Amino acid sequence: MRHQAGAVTEEGSLYRNSRLRRVRGLQYGLWTAALAFGLGAAVLRWVWPAEDALALAILAPILAAMALGMELYRSLYVTEIRALPGGLLVETLGFRGRRRHLLPWAALHRALAPERRYNARGASSTAVRLRRPGGRLPFIIDTTRDGFDPAALAKLARRRTRRPD
Repeated sequence: MRHQAGAVTEEGSLYRNSRLRRVRGLQYGLWTAALAFGLGAAVLRWVWPAEDALALAILAPILAAMALGMELYRSLYVTEIRALPGGLLVETLGFRGRRRHLLPWAALHRALAPERRYNARGASSTAVRLRRPGGRLPFIIDTTRDGFDPAALAKLARRRTRRPD
């Protein structure tokens, strides 16, 4: 279900991610596991042998570090992109709920990187990176299942920067 170049309108949804529940589940799952292992280490040292509690005490901060990395990833993971008269509205996941970022049309001149393919655990996925003004890390637009046309967006951005509002 890829967008065609002519499908991008002046206002409206350009991209909607259908896989965001996977990211959300992984985010909350890692925090839950880190908390459970930390509590388990505190409780089990009185009930079970000390080695079991030590293993949980070692794994808890490792899982917490993975959860922090997931927090960074989910803050860059795009769930929706909408074209507005003032710019491009990019929606990402927050800790709870979603966050909105408005990128001005002028900032999108060379903001899109070409689509890349990533291979992990025998599965292949694709993504487009969207650089944001003033940000060090780009937004991640997951195009594995949901279509996104960067060329049409670039064309729309050029058209919007030429026309004064």
